[in-house]
Amino acid sequence: MRVVILLVGIVIGCLLGAVLGLLIGLGALSVPGVGPVIAAGSLASVIGTASIGALAGAVLGVMSMLVAIYGMRRRSQARP
Repeated sequence: MRVVILLVGIVIGCLLGAVLGLLIGLGALSVPGVGPVIAAGSLASVIGTASIGALAGAVLGVMSMLVAIYGMRRRSQARP
């Protein structure tokens, strides 16, 4: 059960982080008049920000799910 909760946190964190990183990186592509070299650099930037966002999201997802597991454990021990 705990592993499933952690995996859900990782997947949700990765998806949200990747989407947000992708949106941030796409801002560089919206500049009008960029050449192919700059566009290729921007594409690499988009991929980089998406992967960094996915990593950060996964770490935050694991942390939040660990807190949730700890909270469930504390509540179950507090009941008589």
